[in-house]
Amino acid sequence: MFHMMKPAEARLNDFTEGFGIVAESSITIDHNKLDAAPPIAAGDFVTVGFTPFVGLFRQSKHLPIRYCPIQLELEIVNLSNEAVIGNLTPPTANDRSESFLIENVQLKCDLVDLDNSIDNEYTAYLMEGKILPIQYTGVSTGSQIFRDMKTDIHVSRSLSRLKAVFMSMLYTDLNAATFRGSEIMERFWHPMAGTFDSDKEVELQIQIGSKLYPEYPIRSLSEAFYQLRKTLGLHFGNDSLNIHRFCYYTNAFVAAIDLEKVLGASFSGMNTMSGDLLTIRMKSANGTITLDPNLSYSMFYTLVFDNILEISLTNCRVLE
Repeated sequence: MFHMMKPAEARLNDFTEGFGIVAESSITIDHNKLDAAPPIAAGDFVTVGFTPFVGLFRQSKHLPIRYCPIQLELEIVNLSNEAVIGNLTPPTANDRSESFLIENVQLKCDLVDLDNSIDNEYTAYLMEGKILPIQYTGVSTGSQIFRDMKTDIHVSRSLSRLKAVFMSMLYTDLNAATFRGSEIMERFWHPMAGTFDSDKEVELQIQIGSKLYPEYPIRSLSEAFYQLRKTLGLHFGNDSLNIHRFCYYTNAFVAAIDLEKVLGASFSGMNTMSGDLLTIRMKSANGTITLDPNLSYSMFYTLVFDNILEISLTNCRVLE
């Protein structure tokens, strides 16, 4: 989702380090073409690189691994077709395999050596019982199935500085022969499904305790996109989103609501530690939206919040 919202050039750079894109693709506002990676020939291999989507690795300070050892755990998907596009239906001469092997996994990073005098100063600082604080942005995700467009999604996660909430929807037909688990990560459904219809506009609003965000609910694609740009800090300046309007109401619909008291200011988010329940309210804005009873619909939500890593001489502590 966050990769889809990058500018086209940034996404092309990521694809160059990763699996690449098909030869006929170029810088385009159609994110589906950008996401089309060329197949790997049978018996061949490709070396890819990526930065883990971890807030601790996406902040500007160096990490003192002498006092802050880091261990990464990467969990492989349960089914091969959740990661690759495999056998097609019906089988053809250009059929693809779902058999693959991951090997020679390495962690590449840059190390900075400190001068002995500076290193001694850090050691003396920590030996006095003081801490080294590192502020970074944390991310927590969840989902809930819904069977009616008029629904409330309750989120019980408690955070001291909740900055923003991103929301997306998808539908799945688990009985379909062509279903791929990877569609869950690629499809961002909107009820219009590619044909603009004002009766299928979606109304969205967040309630925390007795407060509503925004005060007047989102009731149109235009406002949803504005709120998304504002949450990302792109409603002013020269940065942009790689999402076309047609894609936005087809398979690239992402809504977001910023909860900061001062936009872009650290530690100005909402405090939900006092027991206030976060509720995502959704319904049809104008007409009646009828959902297909044969499909399963889900709301995915992503919470973005400020974290502090406190590094001491003996241990590390994360404050959410």
